[in-house]
Amino acid sequence: MLAYVWILPSLTSFRSSWIGSRTFCPRADAYPPGDLNLRRLLVTGKAFPEEEVVLSVAHRPHGATRETELAATYEKRVGPRFQYELTVPLRVQASGSEGRGLADFEVEAKQVLYFDLRRVEILSGGLGVVIPTGSESKGLGAGTVVFSPFLAYGKGIGRTLLQGKVEARLPADSARADREIEYAVGLSRALGPRTIAWTPAVELAGTWNTRLRRHDYSVIVEASKPLNKLGHVIAALGVAVPIRPREDRWRIQAYLLWDFGDGPFWLGW
Repeated sequence: MLAYVWILPSLTSFRSSWIGSRTFCPRADAYPPGDLNLRRLLVTGKAFPEEEVVLSVAHRPHGATRETELAATYEKRVGPRFQYELTVPLRVQASGSEGRGLADFEVEAKQVLYFDLRRVEILSGGLGVVIPTGSESKGLGAGTVVFSPFLAYGKGIGRTLLQGKVEARLPADSARADREIEYAVGLSRALGPRTIAWTPAVELAGTWNTRLRRHDYSVIVEASKPLNKLGHVIAALGVAVPIRPREDRWRIQAYLLWDFGDGPFWLGW
């Protein structure tokens, strides 16, 4: 009880100081407002610039094709509209001829191009670079640098949220990796106040291989929920069901997110 009494004033003080710092910032209008910070989906990338650490997992639980992949992502905002992102992927359980170990390291830069609070929408563009740190022989990497220019969009319609991202994957060595167009679009709806609400969602994600003329895509059904009162530690869980190729198997996906821009991990529980 004493801990509860102590944490409420602390939480109120933290929020008040943060809001005050935005109010008196001479460049406050250059910053996209927090109302455009839509809930992260499992696959569809966000348009809002973040300060987060995200731990992601994807697990295919089927016998001979069983595998588990982890990824740690660090996102840091620089200035009002720019963000850089570092992702370290790791395969910890493999199947068939594929191996376990570190996959290709990813670096991404993102810039907010447009936002409108009245219309509740935001658009960002950026560039990702895949660095071939993973073993090509073990199926952990492409064996070449891959450039990924992208656009990301978010739109709020009441409690219903629309998010989308489209990117091109352009390998430096097209003999080692094919050129692809990847896309993802998701709809979600908060079932209550944003900092405490369950948010169910559905996504459609696909890849178009320009050389093979092949379109693979899947549907992801998911839900996310803040774990603490402040709402800056969030967990999500979902199932990705492949539509094409049909012989592919469903997989479980999840993430644990800490928005360190809103305070220390231990604050607000």
